Amino acid sequence: MLGYVDHGGGIWGLGFSIVDQRRKNLLKRLVATPMSRAEYLGSYIISRLVMLTIEVGVLLGATILLFGVPMRGSLLAVATVIVISALAFAGLGLLIASRSKTIEGVSG
Repeated sequence: MLGYVDHGGGIWGLGFSIVDQRRKNLLKRLVATPMSRAEYLGSYIISRLVMLTIEVGVLLGATILLFGVPMRGSLLAVATVIVISALAFAGLGLLIASRSKTIEGVSG
């Protein structure tokens, strides 16, 4: 389940929104602002990591509290794996968004 949360946020969260902004010509307008492209992409990745932290916290908390599933192992190891996979899926989402012209192309 954690992998699905990670996958969905990286590919669908980043890919759909960037292609949608390109379709609405918002990316051309952002080029005229003083914000750099790296800051723009960084803001997407940081916002995705913040949302991922909340989603994973709720999911792990619910499994521990509601279902009594014990947490075995290090929380640091779990956090490291989640962050690395989030960055990998964010990269895939950006790759898909850079090649697709329409939202339908992203979903394919």
